[in-house]
Amino acid sequence: MARCIVPLEAGTDFSLANLPYGVIEPGGLGPRPAVAIGDYALDLRALVLDGVLTADGARALASERGTLDEFIALEPSAWASVRAALVALLSPGSPLERDGALGKYLHRRDAVRMRLPCAIGDYTDFYSSLEHARNVGTMFRGATNALMPNWTCMPIGYHGRASSVVVSGGADPRRPCGQLPPGDASAAPSFGASAQMDYELELGFIIGGRENPLGSAEPVATAERRVFGCVLVNDWSARDIQRWEYVPLGPFGSKNFCTTISPWVVPLAALEDARRALPRRLPAGSASGQRSTAAAGDGDDGGEDGGEDGDDDESSILPYLRLGAAARARASLSIELEVALSRANWPAEAVVCRGNARALYWSVAQQIAHHTVTGCNLRAGDLLATGTISGAIPESAGCLLERTWRGERPLPMPDGSARAFLLDGDTVTMRGAAVLADGTRIGFGECVGTVMPAQLPSEGVTGG
Repeated sequence: MARCIVPLEAGTDFSLANLPYGVIEPGGLGPRPAVAIGDYALDLRALVLDGVLTADGARALASERGTLDEFIALEPSAWASVRAALVALLSPGSPLERDGALGKYLHRRDAVRMRLPCAIGDYTDFYSSLEHARNVGTMFRGATNALMPNWTCMPIGYHGRASSVVVSGGADPRRPCGQLPPGDASAAPSFGASAQMDYELELGFIIGGRENPLGSAEPVATAERRVFGCVLVNDWSARDIQRWEYVPLGPFGSKNFCTTISPWVVPLAALEDARRALPRRLPAGSASGQRSTAAAGDGDDGGEDGGEDGDDDESSILPYLRLGAAARARASLSIELEVALSRANWPAEAVVCRGNARALYWSVAQQIAHHTVTGCNLRAGDLLATGTISGAIPESAGCLLERTWRGERPLPMPDGSARAFLLDGDTVTMRGAAVLADGTRIGFGECVGTVMPAQLPSEGVTGG
């Protein structure tokens, strides 16, 4: 680990190798951009206003908005310039160390309020995990027809609700109410609070840079230039509401009530050493999602470890989505992921998922290329999420729908109870970190939310 003038504990998620961006609100001060370093947040707005941070693009961090909006909208060259300047300022021999001024710009991370890092203009949720799609498809259509014919041809996605994206600690999800499925085909639906509330473990990408003009597309070869950084995402879901509404157009009220993101945006530059190859391709139109023995190779379980020596033949997908061999070999990110459930009176938390983002079948470059191939203009601050990330073993399932197999296999909890779906008062904590070869951790901060009781709407009134 590179030396830093801020004291760092061994195993910290926030060393000089990371420097993730966020927006903090210290006591007595308004919101301002910062980077996480050790147990502290470094105040970037103050550094710029005092003339200490002067790199190309740094002025955008002193915006009156108190957000990262203007900085994220700059070109990648400005992001790189500021990152290099921050590494220099936090390294031995910097002006901050020589002048003894470092403490002026540091706030303890546990003493500040975190705000949304930027205005989320639009939110798109994809369905990029093969194991997740295969598990859910098996539940509802059987193993031989687990995947829809289009799943292996393109990154499937839908447009979510940006207004209900919140930062961890900013707002807790309230159990949603809505139409619930009838007991049989001849009955009418009922109305009430969802009884099958769930979490979804996802990775999110904050879009930055110059907006592609309406009517133009981002080529897959250069699409990653639009990624400012990554966050953890909990796309809370109401499975019973979803089951009734999702045909024919997809999720709506079952997903629009809350989406929680982690507080720190990890720059893509910090994850260079976490890059891995994408998992092997399936034949286009594959219905089962099962890799043949010949395609998989010895020892490949199709999950977290299934992409290192994968087939780089992209001929089964259309040209606008194809990655070159070199790009494909580094298009996946090895990020260790964990989900835990807890309650105030439990003796310990229950870890219900351990997985890795390497399991994702489609890359962010392919998501961007597919999103824009119609001419859709992606703007700085847009959020693209991967969809639930699941691996090849039950313990790596990224949601309770899979982990308990539609609630048929409840999980034991520390107090002797069991969980098929979330109860009011359950706290969901998501954690993620890329662990590099030398042991350095690149973390996101926890993504946390507690399920609040439903608030039934008053009866509708019709007037004459």
